[in-house]
Amino acid sequence: MIFANNDADFPKEQTGDAMCQLIEGKNYTFKLDNTDYHLNDQIDNIVENVPEHTSSSGIIRTSINVGSYKDDIIRTCDNIKVGEVKMEIHSSKMDYMKDYSTMLEQIASQCAELLMQQSSPVTQRYTVNEQTPAQFDYERFAFVKSLVDSDTLEDALRMVESNPIRKWEQTQELTNIGQVKHLHSNDIRQLASSTRRTTIPDGHFLHNYMSSVPDKIWTSSKQDTLDVAENRFVKFVLQSFLSFVTSIRKMPEAGERLKSEADETSMKLSGLLSHSFFKRLGHLTSLPLNSPAMQRKEGYREILQKWFMFRLAANLSWPGGEDIYEAGQKNIAALYEYWVFFKLHDIFTDKFSLESVGENKLIQVTENGLGISIKQGKSMTYNGYIDKKGRRLNVRFYYNRTFGHNESYDSAGSWTSSMRPDYTLSFWPEGLEVDEAEARDTITHIHFDAKYKVKNYLVEMLDGKSDYEDVDLKTDEGIYKRSDLLKMHAYKDAIRRTAGAYILYPGTREAAYTGFHEIIPGLGAFPLSPQHFEANVASFIRFIDEVIDNFLDRTSQRERIQYHTYEDLQLESEGLYANMPEPVTREKRHPLPAEVYVLPGYIQRAKAKWIKENQMYPFRVGMSKGTLHLDNKLLSVKYILLYGRQNISLVEVDAPLLITKEELMKKGYPSPRHDSYLLYKYHISSNYSGIKWNYDALVDIFKYGENATPNTLAEMIKAFAE
Repeated sequence: MIFANNDADFPKEQTGDAMCQLIEGKNYTFKLDNTDYHLNDQIDNIVENVPEHTSSSGIIRTSINVGSYKDDIIRTCDNIKVGEVKMEIHSSKMDYMKDYSTMLEQIASQCAELLMQQSSPVTQRYTVNEQTPAQFDYERFAFVKSLVDSDTLEDALRMVESNPIRKWEQTQELTNIGQVKHLHSNDIRQLASSTRRTTIPDGHFLHNYMSSVPDKIWTSSKQDTLDVAENRFVKFVLQSFLSFVTSIRKMPEAGERLKSEADETSMKLSGLLSHSFFKRLGHLTSLPLNSPAMQRKEGYREILQKWFMFRLAANLSWPGGEDIYEAGQKNIAALYEYWVFFKLHDIFTDKFSLESVGENKLIQVTENGLGISIKQGKSMTYNGYIDKKGRRLNVRFYYNRTFGHNESYDSAGSWTSSMRPDYTLSFWPEGLEVDEAEARDTITHIHFDAKYKVKNYLVEMLDGKSDYEDVDLKTDEGIYKRSDLLKMHAYKDAIRRTAGAYILYPGTREAAYTGFHEIIPGLGAFPLSPQHFEANVASFIRFIDEVIDNFLDRTSQRERIQYHTYEDLQLESEGLYANMPEPVTREKRHPLPAEVYVLPGYIQRAKAKWIKENQMYPFRVGMSKGTLHLDNKLLSVKYILLYGRQNISLVEVDAPLLITKEELMKKGYPSPRHDSYLLYKYHISSNYSGIKWNYDALVDIFKYGENATPNTLAEMIKAFAE
């Protein structure tokens, strides 16, 4: 079989047993030496054969799959299998195996801690259950293998061997009487009572005291020994690992990859147990779980923790693991999604006091023992809150929440097609249910997606340095030519009340872009690496702190935009079509016609001269008929429509002045009759000078100033423009 790599070099080191070593995300052409045969693709969308007459060649598209693959070689004439080809697909990230091991170990550690919480509702068994479905074999083994391969286990064993627990042990042995140097009370009693004695000669100085002495007596001595319960427990842990791995390997449906990796792990464990330290130790007869040394001493404490983790993994069922281990592959992208879930929950618990990750959600009793319920596509919800700086907000953290298509703006969801971000944070005011917050437009969503495959090219694309629109990306729907960045834009645009969408990936560079002048709305990417989590999580936590501060600020731009958006959407368009200026000029942006108020002002002939010369117009205010009543509309008036028989003009006004009748008389206004007036100073505006007004219609509605009430400019134009 001949391969040609279309895109990249083969891996420099072969770490698997397959002859064909490929890289994920690449396309390879192949050709069989014999044209009478072809490959039968066992995994969808991996092997693509060319047309029938040359089916011995084709293309292998590795996509995001990682691990071992096996394809059957089929004789074309009778469709009979005659052989197989093994392939090992490597991740394009050089440290993916280290990431894989690290993430598995940390997930196992999290689950073990949940299991040992006092509130845990489960009682479990710790033996290999051969009735467990075969698809769980590899995931259980992978958890245990991650414990064996972890640096913490090797470091712990090294500390145990370099500084082991020792004990002085008292021993009894038969000693020649002549070799006893110091006699104790027990030895003196044996001098008189022991059998097999030797007669003391007459001339010996002891003959006057006793006639004989024993040939040998039992003497006590203390010896330094390592054969103590704590050290035996360390040996027992390694033997338990080895027994489990051997049992898994012998299971009837164990696959070739499982057997191969089990052999490798068995050899490693056997090598550890062959150390001279363990050869001097006996068998464990009781578990020293109450030993202070096991719980506190370095090395022993870590071994005890690993053993508890092993007890969990040995009887674990994880349906979500099918996404990672199915058909022998290592889908590290799915594993990264699960790992990020645990890390985000830890971060958000610290910030928002979330419910425990295992609060009757994550660890559950199943028919196969213990089950981890986290799985791609399965939604989980955790509630929390913020209570700082005088404000309390509800917070909810979702995993795999689906925002379904919904045409109602008052409801949650997407106004186009359904969207399902990996993780969502939602914030809304205390005192409202989540549905009420959606209906009143007071809830805000922020989304995150985990992308293990994404490297620094994403940030380069965000910076505008690269064009990746034609990169094939695998989604739930198939293979699409779209970028992850555009997917974040899709979340932000389609999911109602979304303020941000961000990618989490194991890279080194961060990119967070704001829509306006505040941290949100925005989008971007943050690095979260399994190998360097502590080093690069600081920027993400800083971002979350800034988001929290934005939500606590009652005068933020986000809050004002959200408020006005809701208010505007309660109104319907008035259908205004008129010859009028645009609401924006080079000098400034004018209020929209539907948001600015106009007062009609009738010009009496006797007062027209004073109004024109002073560019002022007084309105009567009070509670009697024909007067203006102070309200928000009146205080929002920006124009007065001055109408008289000879002239009608729309003038722009400043804020009004409340004055008395006497003050108005001092200004020369002829014959004021009312106690109080609102006096508007106006100036001629050219904005709406082209509009022709219907005088008769104005008089018909507003009479001669008796019915003056504020109306929007749009309403006035629709009703009274010719």
